[in-house]
Amino acid sequence: MDMRKWFKEAQYGMMAHWGLYSLLGGEWNGKKSSSYAEWIQANQRIPMAEYDKLATAFNPVYFNADQWIRLAKECGMKYFVMTSKHHDGFALFHSRADRFNVVDATPFGRDVVGELAEACYKHGLKFGLYYSQDLDWHEPNGGGYLSNHIPSQGVTWENSWDFPDTAHKNFDLCFENTKKRYHKMDGVQGYHLVQSFVKGEVTPELAHQIGMEMAERLLQGKYEAVITTHLNTEHYHNHIVFNSVSMEDGKKYHSNSRSYYEDVRKASDALCLKYGLSVIEPKNGKGKSYAQWMAEQDGKPTWRTSIRLDIRDAVAESFTWKQFLDQMKQRGYQWKLNRKYIALKAPGMERYIRLRSLGKHYSEESIRQWILQPKSRIPAGKEGDSRSPKKKLKGIQALYYSYLYQMGALKQKPKRISPVLRADIRKLDARIEQMEFLQKHQITTREELFAYRTSLEERVQALTKERKRLYRSEPDSVRIGQITEELRPLRKDIRICIRIEQQSQEMEEKMRLAEQIQRQAEQEEDKTEKTRQKETESR
Repeated sequence: MDMRKWFKEAQYGMMAHWGLYSLLGGEWNGKKSSSYAEWIQANQRIPMAEYDKLATAFNPVYFNADQWIRLAKECGMKYFVMTSKHHDGFALFHSRADRFNVVDATPFGRDVVGELAEACYKHGLKFGLYYSQDLDWHEPNGGGYLSNHIPSQGVTWENSWDFPDTAHKNFDLCFENTKKRYHKMDGVQGYHLVQSFVKGEVTPELAHQIGMEMAERLLQGKYEAVITTHLNTEHYHNHIVFNSVSMEDGKKYHSNSRSYYEDVRKASDALCLKYGLSVIEPKNGKGKSYAQWMAEQDGKPTWRTSIRLDIRDAVAESFTWKQFLDQMKQRGYQWKLNRKYIALKAPGMERYIRLRSLGKHYSEESIRQWILQPKSRIPAGKEGDSRSPKKKLKGIQALYYSYLYQMGALKQKPKRISPVLRADIRKLDARIEQMEFLQKHQITTREELFAYRTSLEERVQALTKERKRLYRSEPDSVRIGQITEELRPLRKDIRICIRIEQQSQEMEEKMRLAEQIQRQAEQEEDKTEKTRQKETESR
């Protein structure tokens, strides 16, 4: 839907200004404001220390969102737009970015924007929000400009009465403050994307619109972002810079090849198709090694999976590090050993890769430890776990073990792999991880898996509740960072549990189909053999 076209056709609606300034009625200390009521703080140069006290008196007990929207509907209005945050920096919604909001700073304590949104949905009105972003008199670094050094409506754009140093504004602080709030100041600070368009295909306005939609699709409003459109080249292009830490929950954005192809590029291509623009079609093998591409064409595991399996087989046949290297060389591998990070190259690969890039459990140190373990307990990818079971497996563990056997991940693999299973072979690493997870936690049934997941979810809920309380009462507490670190592995285990619940059922069905196909093939072979024998006898 073209919202601009809809807005023009709707014609009749309401935009409401409501905030702390409403309490003053356009007057401060007996002096009337010469501008709009929402500009009174700048017009009267009210110090922030005085203006903020208005929040303690903001208590509209008779506010009824449903009544507002119902009346607008009865009057024939098609939409309702609310001022979520005006230039004074006071938000009419609950915000983690700043406690200067209607929930945390007032006796009213209700989310006005949330209630109005719910009422609009109920009565079928479009709901819109006005939000003053850069212009914020409550923020020392907000509104860092004059309108060509000319006052607007008799007032300046920035809070020069509280923060007179208008020449040195730091707009990076919104990113920095988010990181401080979640105790994540280290690592990658932010990300920069460039979105370029074919010469002549877009107007500056359309290019910027696509950039805005791109940021929304990719970041979903969780990460602070700046979008600029450059017109200094023949190819108009957007620069999208966004924070590495989410302002919503403190999670870090993870950038890798998967996120690029599945998230960034996919979102950009979809928007280009939406607006009828050119899309660069990916070529076979782009971004992949030759060996990996060839493996995928043949329905075999990708080269990283193949290397991991070869390493495990070589370890099983070795008693020293030298023997291990020899075993790998016999399999066609080349090594670069005299360096800080050992590298290897598989047959058919064009470039060496670092050994540790295969995962932390494939470092030189880990492999040396595996070699020293009894061969009945060769690890299957996680340190301390064993490939062969110590006791007879049952239930869901037996299912996974049988599945991995059929996929050729374990010793004595079958001569041929069923097409039903071959289609799923690229997920082999995930299945191995799931098997190791079951062994580690001694889970044998789906009931035990469900109980374990429930215990994890209860722990996550308790920690999340504790962190939320600290955000409000002790925002600088060290415990917040500790809780965040505790939550990360718990949530990862929950995700694994959910995947196992879903995929174990799929595996059962695939193995059933594989067995059925195998039986049919054997029956066809028997039939063919009997026919051949009859023909021989008849001669």
